[in-house]
Amino acid sequence: MPTDTPLLAAHFMGGDVTMRRWQILLVLGIAGLASLLVLPFERIVPLALPAPVVRLLSLIQPAVLTLVAVFAGEAAARRTGLGAPLIDAWLTRGDLSAILRRQLRPALLAGATTALVLLAYALTVGRALDQGNRLTAFDVPLVAKLLYGGLTEEVLTRWGLASVLA
Repeated sequence: MPTDTPLLAAHFMGGDVTMRRWQILLVLGIAGLASLLVLPFERIVPLALPAPVVRLLSLIQPAVLTLVAVFAGEAAARRTGLGAPLIDAWLTRGDLSAILRRQLRPALLAGATTALVLLAYALTVGRALDQGNRLTAFDVPLVAKLLYGGLTEEVLTRWGLASVLA
């Protein structure tokens, strides 16, 4: 059997990398979801229920979407040849530094480009839209921005949606 990739090598040597990969992606997605518990919903909408109950209820939809994205992404990634190289290298004890070096330049370029576009938007259109908007009083805590925006949305869009669309 060909073992030209670390993932295939680990699979044929008895380690179930696929099983562990989806578990890691699910844990990352759930960590991001948990960060939504600190969102101050009561600042923008009067609540009929206690705030902790509303926060827990608000997790239902993104939790279901995260579960679907992890499993759909896993099934689609296998068929399309897409993967999670960093997670796979970590699970197979591969060369993490080589993968990071290969991914660092495109990631920095994409991040810098996105930052410039968002800055231009904020300086032009964003200011006009924010006038009198109640959502400007809704300050999302940094932990939610980093964990939900950085982990859960990555699992939803990159792993789930992009793998299925490919």
